[in-house]
Amino acid sequence: MPRYTMKLMGLKVYIYEDDEWQNFLPLTHLHPVFDLVCGMWSGIKRMEKLYDEVIPISRFHSNKCGKGLYINGRAIFYTKIPVDGKEEIFKNNNEIVAYRSKDGRLPQNAKTSEVKATLSKYPWGLIRANKDIIERDFEFANFLNKSNKSIIIDGNAKLCYVENSAKIYNGVYFNTENGPIYIGKHAQIRPLTVVYGPAYIGEMAIIDGAKVREGCHIGRGCRIGGEVEESIFLAFSNKHHEGFVGHSYIGEWVNLGALTSTSDLKNTYGNVRISLPSHSMDTGILKLGSIVGDHTKTGIGTLLTTGCIIGIFCNLYGGGTFDKYIESFSWGTSQKLTLYKIDKAIETAKKVMQRRGITATEEYIERIVTIFNKTRKSIPGQNI
Repeated sequence: MPRYTMKLMGLKVYIYEDDEWQNFLPLTHLHPVFDLVCGMWSGIKRMEKLYDEVIPISRFHSNKCGKGLYINGRAIFYTKIPVDGKEEIFKNNNEIVAYRSKDGRLPQNAKTSEVKATLSKYPWGLIRANKDIIERDFEFANFLNKSNKSIIIDGNAKLCYVENSAKIYNGVYFNTENGPIYIGKHAQIRPLTVVYGPAYIGEMAIIDGAKVREGCHIGRGCRIGGEVEESIFLAFSNKHHEGFVGHSYIGEWVNLGALTSTSDLKNTYGNVRISLPSHSMDTGILKLGSIVGDHTKTGIGTLLTTGCIIGIFCNLYGGGTFDKYIESFSWGTSQKLTLYKIDKAIETAKKVMQRRGITATEEYIERIVTIFNKTRKSIPGQNI
């Protein structure tokens, strides 16, 4: 009997972003929401492991919609929702997880079913869920123990999966008592590094004598030193020196200078509030560090207050404690911020990306310019 495929049936699986993508700014300035990571993978990569092919629908994609299953890009689940069948809506706690449609539109008066899923509404939801999702992803992928016998491991050795091409130096300590550890291809775990699970260390990442405490996702090509805890680093971001980053979400191509540190707990032990241009809000959680957009850089000794939100392409230096909200393309000190000139910002981004063998496409540059034009009026002062 031939293997069932969606192609033969004329059905397709789509992943889309709903209006909640705006809640994830500045991380979603340059990413669709399903490209954001929680656990071991992004939303779209996780769905690609469940289904043969997944077609993205977002602000950045112009794919045509057809008959099939439409998955909310914020949804995390592990049991396949059938692609074939009548129009139907699948929900979790009254939020749409997915729906079957004949034309891409949300069906009206269709049957509604409850399914198990995790959906975050804000970046701190991804941070809080990260530990649990790393464990669930590890189990879902059915990883088997591939640890080098010379590694010092406290806990279940079968929960430490090391790709063959990864290099683990002498003097490294792993602890899986509270969850699994995954070490990606060509990663380097250098001497005096300590890693507590649940933790994901991505392909080509370098962990250089760092304390990686539980609940961390270190993305592809990141370079990490100092201390990190319950934080997510997207690809090619650096925190190579001493300093603490906790309960934070760091975008791509970020560089945190030596001794840059995030506060993630108020002295009053109260809920963390975040500040936005139009309002502030109570996150309802005790610990939250910083949300940092792509291509942002900090200088030596930068201090980021509890619940700090920093846009894309910021350049912060001079030490001191910065405000809780910093608009994209801000340049300067904690005392004075001005506008980062767009041509210089793009020039630097191209240099940084080329050093890692990545070329910035024209489409990518256009996105950056569009965001700059929307935000430039929010920042006082002259271009740098």
